[in-house]
Amino acid sequence: MTAPRAIVPQHGTRAPSARTHPRERVHKRPPTMGYVPNVTPPTPGRPCATPRLHRRTLDPGPRTVRRAALAALVMAVVIVVTGGAVRLTGSGLGCPTWPKCTDDSLTNTSEMGMHGVIEFGNRLLTYVLCAAVGWAIVAARSEKPYRRGLTRLGWAQFWVVMGNAILGGIVVLVGLNPYTVAAHFLLSSALIAVATVMWQRTREGDGEPRPWSARPCGSWCGSWSPPRSC
Repeated sequence: MTAPRAIVPQHGTRAPSARTHPRERVHKRPPTMGYVPNVTPPTPGRPCATPRLHRRTLDPGPRTVRRAALAALVMAVVIVVTGGAVRLTGSGLGCPTWPKCTDDSLTNTSEMGMHGVIEFGNRLLTYVLCAAVGWAIVAARSEKPYRRGLTRLGWAQFWVVMGNAILGGIVVLVGLNPYTVAAHFLLSSALIAVATVMWQRTREGDGEPRPWSARPCGSWCGSWSPPRSC
């Protein structure tokens, strides 16, 4: 009769005691390791992942930049239209002072009537225009790759708006002098022009201009000849 074979304990397990039943010693599985979180460090030179919302905020796409430029253009047109309504309705002095509407009130009062509402509403739209231009500047500045021309066009709109706001106050203080009114209108037209250029530039790239035709004009213009008469 042969002697029973001794059970050799595996690595990480304890040797079975003499009190353990033989079946339990044979069929009992060794303990397994629990869940270990992945703590692998990031690869050198590779940026860490950025949350989606944060990435969209810092890196707007070309569509967002186009929308911002279009919003600035639309607001420039709207404020010119409301300025024309102020001129046509004779509401230029609806608010007799600037920057306040009256000496005692920042807004219009009920005694001013419709003229005060039109003039003060036109002034309020200036803040909306500033917000739209600011959005265009931030979107153009944050776009990747960075386009210096778009940012400069955005800042050009900002300074035109600031200058036109100050000039509008001068127009009120001098009693609607025709020369100041004309200069005010010219600056508004310049604002629309710059906003249009920026919106068009957002739809284009910064590369070299390419012809519309696939072949140069000389390749087919030179070969053309007028039809001969019979």
